[in-house]
Amino acid sequence: MGHIAINSPQPGEELARFWREESGDDDSHIGVLAGLFVAREARKASVGKLLMETATTYPETGTCAWCWRS
Repeated sequence: MGHIAINSPQPGEELARFWREESGDDDSHIGVLAGLFVAREARKASVGKLLMETATTYPETGTCAWCWRS
C-alpha cells in the first residue's frame, strides 16, 4: 500500500539545525522525512496520512498496529 522512510538528521542539514534551535531538541529527537510512497490504487484512502501518523508516534509508542512485517 505504501512506504515511509524517516532518517536521522545529517550534518549540515539546515532544516534540522533550525528545528534544534527553535525546539531545543537534539538530533536523537529529530526525524527527517526521507521518502513517502503510496500505491496508486491506495490513494484517496488516507494511506499517506496513516503512514505519517505512524512515523510520528512510533518513537513514543514503539508500536505500529496496522503495519505489515515480514
